Amino acid sequence: QSADDLLAELVRIEKTLPATTHALPLRKPQTSKQITVRLPSKKVWMPAAALLLALIALLVWQFLPEGEAAKRTVAVLGFRNQTGDSGLDYLRETIPNLLITSLEQSKHIRVTSWQRLRDLFRQAGRDEAAIYDDEAGLDVCRGQGIEAVVVGFFSKAGETFVSDVKVLDAGTREVLKSASARGEGINSILKSQIDEISRAVGRGIGKPVLKLEAPARPIMDLTTSSMEAYNYFLRGRDDADNLYAADAKKFLEKALALDPSFAVAYLYLASADAQLRDFRAREEALKNAREYSARATEKERLYIEAEYADVIENDSGKKRRLLLELTEKYPQEKYAHYELGNHYFVHKRNSEAFLELEKAIALDPNFGPAFNMLGYAYAEIGDFGKAEAAYKRYISANPGDANPVDSLAELYLRMGHLDQAESKYREALDARPDFTGSSRGLAYLFALRENYHESSRWLEEFLAKAEPTEKMEAQWLISYYDYFLGRLEKSLAGFLALRKIGESYGTAYIVSTVDWISGFIYSDLGRFDDARKAFQSIDEYRKKGDPVHQNAYAVNHAFELGWADLKQGRLDDARARLGEIKPLLLTLDQEDLSEMTFMYQLLGAEVALAGESSEGALAAAGRLQLMDFPGNNTPGLVSYNTPFFKDVLARAYWKKGELDKAAAEYRKLMTINPANQVRMMIHPLYHYRLGRVLEEKGDKTGAAGEYRKFLDYWKDADPAHPELADARKRLAAL
Repeated sequence: QSADDLLAELVRIEKTLPATTHALPLRKPQTSKQITVRLPSKKVWMPAAALLLALIALLVWQFLPEGEAAKRTVAVLGFRNQTGDSGLDYLRETIPNLLITSLEQSKHIRVTSWQRLRDLFRQAGRDEAAIYDDEAGLDVCRGQGIEAVVVGFFSKAGETFVSDVKVLDAGTREVLKSASARGEGINSILKSQIDEISRAVGRGIGKPVLKLEAPARPIMDLTTSSMEAYNYFLRGRDDADNLYAADAKKFLEKALALDPSFAVAYLYLASADAQLRDFRAREEALKNAREYSARATEKERLYIEAEYADVIENDSGKKRRLLLELTEKYPQEKYAHYELGNHYFVHKRNSEAFLELEKAIALDPNFGPAFNMLGYAYAEIGDFGKAEAAYKRYISANPGDANPVDSLAELYLRMGHLDQAESKYREALDARPDFTGSSRGLAYLFALRENYHESSRWLEEFLAKAEPTEKMEAQWLISYYDYFLGRLEKSLAGFLALRKIGESYGTAYIVSTVDWISGFIYSDLGRFDDARKAFQSIDEYRKKGDPVHQNAYAVNHAFELGWADLKQGRLDDARARLGEIKPLLLTLDQEDLSEMTFMYQLLGAEVALAGESSEGALAAAGRLQLMDFPGNNTPGLVSYNTPFFKDVLARAYWKKGELDKAAAEYRKLMTINPANQVRMMIHPLYHYRLGRVLEEKGDKTGAAGEYRKFLDYWKDADPAHPELADARKRLAAL
């Protein structure tokens, strides 16, 4: 009952209390008169106290959250179109989605999301159309333990739209509640009908006796005021879930053009922008999603806040807390478990990643993205059997999809099975010729085989098929391979042109990545002031954009400056950089530690080789452990391979005169070994250096073969490289 009713009842009880009292001294009498206060008898105050305690308990109970098991479960099936107008068929999905969003506000029921309902129908062997069949829906829901099912239809008379629903007990088919709503024009569905039906359905499903329910917010306050915008949103959401990013972006932008404050549409737009590598657009979409997040459900707001914490605030701890809250409040949200599992994987917490990804798969045994991430997680720890099984389940659950086949190809590349990898990459492109990830993968695969003609061809394929936002990535890689193949001037010109494009679009990420790689190119060209300026620029970008990883970025910056010092011959400065790095390593999280340690050891070994005895250099170089393949993504691959030279141990043996060991180390660096996961590109200069070692050993035939390979691979390199002229001279003399 209401507070007014309760107050009136208490007043009525008070008036009926008996007048029996007892005299009680209040203080020592000052006169002969007795001062007394009259109290109710035990017959009155004991029941009153019990009533008061009961009221307090009731008040506390109102605020105690119900456990998930106590909530009644409900599903909303697709509505039937009884207007006779097939042009209104889209309302069959739109109305139940709006109703689900409205019902999700209740604290006393657990509403099955539309995506979850479709998953349940697939798991039950039903096709997509069965979601609009009442009998099929009742069978599926009953089999999944859902207690109540909402079925309904909409009709039209002139401009009057009518929505009718029934709430059925899934087990008995008993009608728990019937409701009807009507209004003028299609927008009346949003303006009033959904809210009316939602209130009736809530009453029909029922809540615990005496439990109060907060007034539900109007559906327009949680979504949009435009039915057309909502329809575009649903189409965009489906395309985003299916990884059709370009189509998703198109529909979501149409929705937002009609309603610029549609919060959850911005969230899905950010997802599509991320898939399209348009990171600036993703940031803008997330900022808008958060600005308008008051116009979203609690579940959607948590998703928005988690993504905002990750991308804009760079606060991984906050993201994790929000995702944990999501999975606790909405345990059937497979995407929440997937995102949490992905978060754990990125942060090297593999056991927790496996747990969350398996929860997502338990909710949807055909959930492709979860299988994909599970495969990556198993591959990273070297359990290739489980990784392969995960990818094959992904393929069987999504026949005809290119992405799972591409992921399996990447696994085979990681395993060193390049022929199988090539076959799967081509199979992915047969399924979807515009799948640029496989073109990029083939470019790297052929680079590992030192077939640079084919590698270049696949990079051009990537560029030709890339979406506009991907083209900068393709151009970036083309310039990167130019650098690798000794075309430094061409590479630098390409990168600087990209930098101007990035500046014109205000894309700080592109500008910063160009500055990073340009620092290494300038160092190789002997332009050390330009190198330090470029490294300073990327350092400022890192510090501004991600305050959480400042110590890792300090290691990066010290390494980069130390590399320039080393190239310039400033060994004391390079040693000082090592001194800066060493204490920082003790402060790093596990996710950063292995890469930062490798950088420290590489710089230390190079400094030792340049300035100390060969024994000291051998000791330092011997501690260097080459890193495993990070996966076929551009940022990971270029960071993995840069700087290009990892042959410091071979050169240390060479310097000491241990030529057999030097030759063996070079051959190790130039071999794709399935026994490990090292998949760094083989730099052409390795062949020149191995040729020199073999020549010193007296192996003229072997040396000549290495010189020829080097000259062939670097046939288009800048002529200023001294190794080119020296290799030609030595080859002619052999």
